[in-house]
Amino acid sequence: MMARGIPRKVAEGLLINAFVAEVVEELENEQLSEAVEAIIADWLDRHE
Repeated sequence: MMARGIPRKVAEGLLINAFVAEVVEELENEQLSEAVEAIIADWLDRHE
């Protein structure tokens, strides 16, 4: 990704988000999956 001009921290966030999205997709409770996605997005924002 860095070869495409994406900064390292942004690339790491994208990869983490993609990995976690696979797990969250398996959750059957939509409210729970939305809550988990929000927590992950917040965590990624704080760690960029």
